[in-house]
Amino acid sequence: MGKGDYVMADDYQANIRAKRNGMWWDPPDDLSAISEDYGIATAGSALAITNVAYLASTGKYLIAQADSEIEAKSRLAMAMSSPDGDTDKFIVMFEGYVKNVAWAFTSGLPLFLSDTVPGGLTHTPPSGPGEFVRACGYGTETATIIYFGPSKDYGEV
Repeated sequence: MGKGDYVMADDYQANIRAKRNGMWWDPPDDLSAISEDYGIATAGSALAITNVAYLASTGKYLIAQADSEIEAKSRLAMAMSSPDGDTDKFIVMFEGYVKNVAWAFTSGLPLFLSDTVPGGLTHTPPSGPGEFVRACGYGTETATIIYFGPSKDYGEV
């Protein structure tokens, strides 16, 4: 299989061990990911696994939400490990496929940075004044698997 190809069924659990800068990641049983675009980052606050985070001007990743232009236009990544707080190192994915058994996204529909759930994704684009729309990926053939690939474009509602 080449880059961009993936095979992941509902009952599939990837045995992923990512090592970057001496840090290993073994995903929990209910999460798996396929990506060649990941790295180690520094957290500026606590983040949960699969939270969307933005790169702040401090060089640290903070939880992202569509109610702030700086958060909507900055580089986005998905947390693949859970830092406890400021200055903790954690694994981020910039683009790829992610499975989370708690998700129930619709196949083929775009995913947007959420305006109501910090670090969340939603099929409903933000629509209130002062909110920002940024596409972050798509639902795949399986409700628990998404393609995470944030657009570089964003717009104000």
